[in-house]
Amino acid sequence: MSYISILNSKVREYLTKIQELDKDKSTKRAIRLVTSTSYLLHSVKFTAPNFFSKLCGENSISISKTLFLNAIFGCILHIFSAKHMRKTKIRYALGYSTFKSVMFNFGSVLTWSIGKIYLPENEFLNMWFGFLTGIFFLYMESSYFEFLEIEKFD
Repeated sequence: MSYISILNSKVREYLTKIQELDKDKSTKRAIRLVTSTSYLLHSVKFTAPNFFSKLCGENSISISKTLFLNAIFGCILHIFSAKHMRKTKIRYALGYSTFKSVMFNFGSVLTWSIGKIYLPENEFLNMWFGFLTGIFFLYMESSYFEFLEIEKFD
């Protein structure tokens, strides 16, 4: 066997294990909690950057980038391990999960950008707008996945 085929089989083995995370409820809940927290903190950073800078100090830029990447990769992991993704090939499930995660996160950033244009220049109001829309988006995403898992794959 060549090195590439061994590497390919190992990657497939690990991706299959990641898809099985749905069976371990505590791990899945921990991933969702960390991802949701990162997403909501990033929403506060994006809509109220001065407040976030005061909160984090001089490390606010690196913390912000870490939160955003954690939100993206956590979302990929959450979608990839969903029941309905086990019905597809691994490469398609990974591609679909990545696309959905990027669209979700950048769509949220777009919504917050448009909100900042139309809301008054009030840091407190902008912070609550970002936080509440973030909660709403997370709730809608969660209820959508519940719908997919209940309706089609039970």
